[in-house]
Amino acid sequence: MDADDVACRDRFERQAGYLHRHPEVGVVGGATVLMQRDGRLVRTVHYPVEADEIRRALERRNVIVYPTSMMRTSLLRGVGWLPIRLRRGPGLRFVAAARRAHSAQ
Repeated sequence: MDADDVACRDRFERQAGYLHRHPEVGVVGGATVLMQRDGRLVRTVHYPVEADEIRRALERRNVIVYPTSMMRTSLLRGVGWLPIRLRRGPGLRFVAAARRAHSAQ
């Protein structure tokens, strides 16, 4: 997340709890709500939630939106830390390496 991102009140607790209960999962994420600067809703972008859907989608595009995601430290240590400035290429390379290191379940 960066300075203009806003998280739902219980997001971190829910994501950390899910990772705790599901040690086989390396990354959790969520939908993205796009808003105007004045707070008006533009749209909500939903991403795949089932493991098979995520795997298929990752073949075409990155569906892990970093500001909505929580990742295991062990995953980052195994793959390498995410670059500070993410562009399409490095982001997709990171996701591909993460998939190899820890299956998308």
